[in-house]
Amino acid sequence: TIVRPTVGYGWHEPDGRRNPLTAVLRTLESAGTVMQVTDQFENPVYAGDVAETIVRIVAHRVRGEFNVGGADRHLSRYAWFTRVAEVFGHSAQQIVPATMADFPSHVLRPRDTTFDCSRLVGELGVVPVSVTSGAHQMRSESERWTTTS
Repeated sequence: TIVRPTVGYGWHEPDGRRNPLTAVLRTLESAGTVMQVTDQFENPVYAGDVAETIVRIVAHRVRGEFNVGGADRHLSRYAWFTRVAEVFGHSAQQIVPATMADFPSHVLRPRDTTFDCSRLVGELGVVPVSVTSGAHQMRSESERWTTTS
C-alpha cells in the first residue's frame, strides 16, 4: 500500500521539521508579514487525517495507492494562511498576496498540485477536514504544542 499525502500541516515535535503552516504561524506571532502566492493551488491535509487514513488502511488490510489531501480543493497558500491567521487571532493583513512570478526560481513549479482523494473517501470513508477546521483543531491543541519549537 502506498500513502501519498500532499502538503501536510499540524504541530511538530520540538526537534521536528516545520511545515508551511507552523513556519507562517511563527512569523505571525512575531508580528511579521509573509508573502504567499495567489496563483498556485493545492489541497493541504491536516496531519490527523493522514494518521486516520493509515489506521484505516492497516485495520482493513487495504492495498493500493491512496492520495491523501484536505477538503479544500484548489486552494492557494494565500487563501489558506489568511483563514488560519484569523483562527489564531492574527490579522489577515499580515499575509501579503503575491504571485509565483514574485519568487523567481530555476525550477519550474506546477500551478496546481491538488490531489484527487475520491478513493480515500469512497473506500476508506475518511472525510478530510478543511484548513479552517484543521486550524481550529490545532488551536485547541496549542497548550501542548508551540510554533517556536
